[in-house]
Amino acid sequence: MMEKDLTIRCGQCPSQKYWPLVVPKLLSGEFDPRFIVTTRGKLSDGPEFYKKFSEKSDGVIKVFMEA
Repeated sequence: MMEKDLTIRCGQCPSQKYWPLVVPKLLSGEFDPRFIVTTRGKLSDGPEFYKKFSEKSDGVIKVFMEA
């Protein structure tokens, strides 16, 4: 990194801080998180979903996969 003069930047999401607020809303049905998921499929479809996500194709943003 030093030889190529690269800069790395990152940040953190304080998700643990919000669990006590969010979980009761999820359990009561007040908040429905399904709108976040853009694509659903099987775990075996993972490589295809990753490729689509990487290429920003077919609207793949958040994927829910199950076995």
